[in-house]
Amino acid sequence: MNILEIANSYAEGKANEAITKAIAQAYIDGYNDGYKSGKENAQIEYNDAEFVDLGLPSGTLWASDYLKDTEGKVRYLPYMEAKEHSLPSIEQWKELEQYCRWIGRYDKHVVDCVGPNGKVISFLFTGYFNSTKKVEPKTAYLWLLNKDIDKKNSVYIDYDEDKPGNPFLNLTNSFCGFRLPLRLVR
Repeated sequence: MNILEIANSYAEGKANEAITKAIAQAYIDGYNDGYKSGKENAQIEYNDAEFVDLGLPSGTLWASDYLKDTEGKVRYLPYMEAKEHSLPSIEQWKELEQYCRWIGRYDKHVVDCVGPNGKVISFLFTGYFNSTKKVEPKTAYLWLLNKDIDKKNSVYIDYDEDKPGNPFLNLTNSFCGFRLPLRLVR
């Protein structure tokens, strides 16, 4: 082989290597941009839900309201559909219970959750739907993320009319076919 053939062979190997690296980097960049765009667009699904920093130690942000449909009505979903959304975990719920003050405004059918930093989210008494009808509309319900097969973790917030201002915060299990409202976290 003469020097020209050796040079061409060398250049071809280096060119292929450079092109391969450039294509791989373009793939990585495209994937990352697509992932970022998907996450941003997924928020649109939540009808531009606002998230509130209550000053919790974990940094968890809670949605200011329940997930709503395009008409502004609270969405009630069975667990198998609800789990596709960013539901709070049991730990996130317990943190909310522990670090926040809870104030019942029962004449308005709502309980306010006041974070350590003074910001507030409210839980309107929404009830839930069993297989046939709306149940307990004077109680707030929401799904929590869970892996149990039949019973799914949920929360209900209730009150004692004899003790105004002090709501009951109850971690419970609900049948996965019931339709409960969703409060999202980020």
